[in-house]
Amino acid sequence: MQLSIKAIGEGAKVLSFLLAKNPQNLYDRDNKGYRVRLSYTTFADTEVEVILFVTPDPIELVKNSPDIYDITQYINDREFVVSSIFCSYIRSALGTALNGKPKEGYLEWVTHPFDLTIGFGPVASDLPDTVIIQLFDALGFTTVIEREEINYTFDLKARSFAGHQRKFRH
Repeated sequence: MQLSIKAIGEGAKVLSFLLAKNPQNLYDRDNKGYRVRLSYTTFADTEVEVILFVTPDPIELVKNSPDIYDITQYINDREFVVSSIFCSYIRSALGTALNGKPKEGYLEWVTHPFDLTIGFGPVASDLPDTVIIQLFDALGFTTVIEREEINYTFDLKARSFAGHQRKFRH
């Protein structure tokens, strides 16, 4: 689960103060079976990118469970899909920023129109792309839905042993 926020233009560096996270320090916490990390991948005068990444510890998720020996517990999408769990970890990492009280010297930047690109995902949804786009367009956002092209570089049939014959001698 990942959230990226990228600011481009005048005052981009101020984003770190508005988020209340020092770009020199990696935010790395273990929280109820999840590892929460926040780091700046770009930090320049006119461009800043911050990434919040959350990944579960599959072992921790099943500890003390009555079905501890059921292997299907390890097969889930929690690691890959943005969900309400992810939203709670955004709150833990960015709680100071979300309280809406920036330091005095940065109040003027609260209303500054930053050129922002916000990405999150992956997202699992049964909604058609058009509905998702309409949802965000109504809020004034331009929405781009990206999917990775899957290009398998091997032939599954060529790797199968079903077509091979083996001879054994007695």
